[in-house]
Formats: sequence, C-alpha cells, structure tokens
Amino acid sequence: MNKSGPSELACGAVLDVLADHRARTLGEIERALVHKGHDLMQIVDAVMVIASCGYLQAAQDDAATDSIRSRTDALNAHLIARAHIDGAVRYLASPVTGGGVGVGRTQQLFLSALKKGKTRPEEWIEVAATVIGPPGKDSGLGEEAKVFANDTLPLLRSLQVV
Repeated sequence: MNKSGPSELACGAVLDVLADHRARTLGEIERALVHKGHDLMQIVDAVMVIASCGYLQAAQDDAATDSIRSRTDALNAHLIARAHIDGAVRYLASPVTGGGVGVGRTQQLFLSALKKGKTRPEEWIEVAATVIGPPGKDSGLGEEAKVFANDTLPLLRSLQVV
C-alpha cells in the first residue's frame, strides 16, 4: 500500500465498479476508473483493503470455472438436500472462486425451494417452515427471505453457486 493507504474515494470507486457482482480483472477495474483520476496503485491498494475485509474474492478464469462446475453443482445439490435434515453445513461451493461461500441453513432451504420452481419469497418461507418450524410473528423468516431475494441470491448467482 502507499504510505497513506487507499483513499476512501478509491475504495468507493472500486466497490461501485464491482456492484454488479461480475468478476473483473485489475485491468478492467483500472480502465473503468482511470477517467476518474485513480491510478493502478490506488486501485490495487483499495482492492487489497476490500479483500482483507472479506468483501472481495479472487476468481478463477472461465476455463477453470467451467471445468469444475458440474462437480460443484452436484456437491451443492447434496448439501442443500442435507439442509432438510440438519444445519451442520453452512457453506456451498463456488466454481468461480474455487472455494466455499457462507450460506446458512435457512438460505439453503430457500435455494431448495427455488430449485423446485418456487420463485416467490412467500413460497421459500413455506418450504423453510416445513423444516424449521412455522414462521411466527417474530421468526424473521420474512425479512430473511427479502434479504435473500435482494442481496444474497444475486451474489450466489454471480458466484455460480446457483
């Protein structure tokens, strides 16, 4: 990092470029930000800080992702099915990163419902409730389904977990 570290402005600019959850090379990020006055060193510093906070992961190239996709799909299908039995496994595999992605039991049950053609959060809640109990007034399932639909699911799709 440079002596003063990455600027808040550079970190924000990098996060803006990555907001669509698509994998990008450093060169692509640089090209997107060069017109905003950020040089490569500022961008690298910002990427390192963002990655150290767990908000960014390295991605494999398309060939590597494609070569393991069928295996991660099979593993994830097994783990999602397992969520109907217990909540011991809290990660699914991403062929994009080659690693695990934190996905809790309720979210895995939502994915199970989605794989069965249920596309609405209310339907996901029904499936989850059959496993973990009926959604009470304060269960939080409604809010969790909303966050899953708006934030988690797009991320899981970009990581090709789903």
